Amino acid sequence: MKPKDNLSSPAGRQQRIHRLAQAAHDILREERQRKLLNLDLVFPLREPEIGSTVTVQMYDGRKIQGVVKAIHNTTTGKKFQIVSGDITVKVETEQILK
Repeated sequence: MKPKDNLSSPAGRQQRIHRLAQAAHDILREERQRKLLNLDLVFPLREPEIGSTVTVQMYDGRKIQGVVKAIHNTTTGKKFQIVSGDITVKVETEQILK
């Protein structure tokens, strides 16, 4: 059984803060490593056709599954219109995971 921190003493509070800061640093390092090793973004799949079901990663990190309803050729490249339920989004090729 671990001894409880003595938060009433300055040394105990300092140890607790140090452990919390170390835990936050470890979490940040793990998240960065996970983001760097995201093979779905490194090796994009071939372009989907209209009517195919795809998984898309949004720029804020969310992943949604939907159906390709339209493909638009723009000056910046192809954009895919994806419909998932009542949500419609336009995404670029590199955002399509599956």
